[in-house]
Amino acid sequence: EIDEGVEALRLVDHHCHSVFARELDAAAFELVLTESGAMVPGSTHFESQLGYALLRWCSPILGLDAHAAPESYLERRGSLGAEKLNQLFLGSSGIHRYLLDTGFPSDGVLSVAAIAGASGASCDEIVRLEQVADDVGRAGVAAGEFAEAFTAELGDRLAAGAVGTKSVAAYRYGL
Repeated sequence: EIDEGVEALRLVDHHCHSVFARELDAAAFELVLTESGAMVPGSTHFESQLGYALLRWCSPILGLDAHAAPESYLERRGSLGAEKLNQLFLGSSGIHRYLLDTGFPSDGVLSVAAIAGASGASCDEIVRLEQVADDVGRAGVAAGEFAEAFTAELGDRLAAGAVGTKSVAAYRYGL
């Protein structure tokens, strides 16, 4: 409860990845529940702590009982379609602003503008430095020109409206 005269709390998701623009089949959905990919043989990602939390908190948003069976949960998701599903989940999150890391490699995800549209919240881009480096490298820049090309590309992305940068080197390489 918020006292009168106190501005309502505004939630900011300060680090998120996009959502898929299409509905995923059961196998693909489970693979995106974690970055590890591997599970104990005979189990599913729904039997992880994240899986239990997902069913507890997301099932009611779909009109199901908390802790619905994974099959029921996936069936209900599929019946709504990706556009409605994204609007439902993003719109009910209570998040006022998203800061979207656009460097997480994935095909078929919503853009910054599409996240804003589906959620009704503002959404700004966070540029992943490794993605800029990959893009510059794939463009065929010679090694001696890399630093200058990287700086120019990063400047272009920031000038286009990105509000920040990030790097994943620390947690990918144990720094």
